[in-house]
Parts: sequence; C-alpha cells; structure tokens
Amino acid sequence: FALGGGGIELYTAFDKPVEAAERERFRELVRERAQKRTPVAYLVGLREFWSLEFNVTSAVLIPRPETETLVREALACKPRRIAEIGIGSGAITGALASELPEATIDATEISAEALAVATQNLQRLGVADRCSLQCSDGVAGLVGPYDVIVSNPPYIATRELEGLEPEVRCEPVLALDGGPDGLEMLRRLVSETPALLAPDGALLLEVGIGQSD
Repeated sequence: FALGGGGIELYTAFDKPVEAAERERFRELVRERAQKRTPVAYLVGLREFWSLEFNVTSAVLIPRPETETLVREALACKPRRIAEIGIGSGAITGALASELPEATIDATEISAEALAVATQNLQRLGVADRCSLQCSDGVAGLVGPYDVIVSNPPYIATRELEGLEPEVRCEPVLALDGGPDGLEMLRRLVSETPALLAPDGALLLEVGIGQSD
C-alpha cells in the first residue's frame, strides 16, 4: 500500500529501489498502527468482504468474515425484495446485490457519513441502481413486504465498551453500543420488522455471544 501497488509487486519488482518518500510513508503507517492501534482497514481505506473490495472510513464498522454468515443465510432464502437496517459500509447489501441480479434492496442508516460510504461502494460495484438508501433510524421509511430483512445492529452492552480491544474502540460507537444490556436495537428490530415481512419472510440478525435466546 505504501508503494502504491498491489502485493504481487513485492515479488515481481523485488529489486526496485524504495524511494525516501515511500519509506517514510510506510513508517508513518507502522507508527499509527503501533502507537494508536488504528485498524489496518482504516489505514489503507479498504476491506475485503465476500471476495469484494469495500472502501472503509472511521465512519463505518469494519466488515468482518463472520458477518458473511448473514449473506449466506439471506441467499438461501432466494429473496427478491430485501431490506437492510443499518447499512454501514454497504458490505451486506453490496454482496447480496452482486449475487442476486434480480433483487432490489432498500436500506436505512442513521449516520449520514456512513451512508455516503455505502453509496460510494454500491456505485463502484455497479449495483446502486437496484438499491434505495435513506438516512433514517431503524425501519423508519421502509415499506414492505420484504422477503428478507437483514441487520448487523449494535449489540455490545454499554458497560463493556471500555474493555474492548483498542482496534474496536476506533470504530464508531453508534455501530457498537447496544444499550445497557446490548439488546436495545435487537428488541426494536424483533418488534418492528414483522409488519414489514412477507408471510414467509425472514428476519436475519447478527447477535453477540449469549444473546441468541
């Protein structure tokens, strides 16, 4: 990343001299990573998810491999109308839209900064024309019925935030803080989404350890 090329160039151009500016850029990144524990995804501005590349900034949660489970479960439902609550970087919606060329997706996001990142990612993936995004809280503004509603909501208890790894504490609190017991947004979604689901529709949620019951 510091050299401005792909990883393969470390092998194909191994004898290329490293310029002073490139060396200093690398050292800056290492200092940022070591001293502030800034996640690598924020340093380079990219994260791979579902074999797709997404731009990420400190305004969005960094996509994680385990969240691909939501994508797999949603695909198994063979949906044509999908809604995502809290689109963040657009990773879930982007993956689903890429896999389901006939599907349309409505998504909400309370953070305008995150919504801007998601919009950029969906445009770059070439799926923005089938995705409708709006800056709103929870299900506000959504009109069903949907075959699938998917969400990776904040589900960490407020008291546990300070004990998280420094890398995680770099991420937006809005995407992490699930209230006193971590279930605040989960309760809302379980309560508010049934009215928006088709008769055989599914609500798919990522939850924390010990929260599934």
